[in-house]
Amino acid sequence: MELACTADTVLRPLAPDDAAALLAVVEADRETFDRWLRWSAPVQSVAAAREFIYAAAAREVEDTGFHWGIWRGEALLGGVPCWSIDPVHHVAELGYWLAATARGGGLAVTATKVAIAHLLRDRGVNRIEFQCRVENEPSRRVAERVGATYEGIRRESHWVGGAFRDHAVYALLARDA
Repeated sequence: MELACTADTVLRPLAPDDAAALLAVVEADRETFDRWLRWSAPVQSVAAAREFIYAAAAREVEDTGFHWGIWRGEALLGGVPCWSIDPVHHVAELGYWLAATARGGGLAVTATKVAIAHLLRDRGVNRIEFQCRVENEPSRRVAERVGATYEGIRRESHWVGGAFRDHAVYALLARDA
């Protein structure tokens, strides 16, 4: 599957052959990624990046999530991971990340809106949740700009950057989109 994002970018699932590109993006800004993201710290080699991609592909095969890369030609600019899709309760958890060179132009908002539309239209999801480190103001602004409502803090909900961290929870309901 490939979904148009902007005039020159697309969303498509990360594939094992994308492991070197994923590692390169993470390595280019590791301090930032590891400070904010729960998944980047173990991605220390091409093999580890490939294992991360395999896990995302398994979620897609099982119909319980996905991890789409944001691509401009052959360049990986970021990603939109759907960490989970609950088929009983019709709830999904969505995230987003961008390479340092792709930040600041609204691409995270645009790509996230494409993923939201897919989840609501094609997957029958009713609620989409976003969890951002409390201190991560840019990530929180993305959640707000896609129309999600701030709901509160999950205390020490994820191990990030060597400690349990609090995360702000935002949610978007199908009726709000």
